[in-house]
Amino acid sequence: MTFQRYSDRLLLCLGTYQFIEEALRFCLIRCHATTKFRLDGYLPYHLSFRGIEDAALGRLIEWYKSYTVNEDLIRDLQRIKKTRDYFAHRGLALTVEESSDGVFMSDLLTKLERAQAQADECFEQLKGEMQATDDAVNKAYKALKTDYAANDKTPPKAFEDRPPELDES
Repeated sequence: MTFQRYSDRLLLCLGTYQFIEEALRFCLIRCHATTKFRLDGYLPYHLSFRGIEDAALGRLIEWYKSYTVNEDLIRDLQRIKKTRDYFAHRGLALTVEESSDGVFMSDLLTKLERAQAQADECFEQLKGEMQATDDAVNKAYKALKTDYAANDKTPPKAFEDRPPELDES
């Protein structure tokens, strides 16, 4: 029974780590969009979003460090990365003896529950970062759009990639 509880918790925890990676991607893409909006027409800015989509958690954390002042979040993300790596790569690679040892499984389940709680805390912090980066890109877009309209200038090409709902507010 302990192995089943452990397996169920492991899947939940790994899912949370995936949400964390996606949250970092969300933030990074918006940070780069803001940079592109500001540079377009002045300097070339050709970032492949494919690199962000394909990056692992460690690289995403390193990249995001440049865009946040939340040092506690970065520290927490770096801490959970080590735990995430262990459970992602070794979480189910248990020997028969380990998986049938109640004491071992109970200890491992306790460590996994702690890892899940830390991952949940990081994801909660990232929700605020997601909102802030989304607000920043929308603010930059609207300010530039207003500036271009006020000065009767043609908007840069980057504006063509914006969703139409941003034009409504």
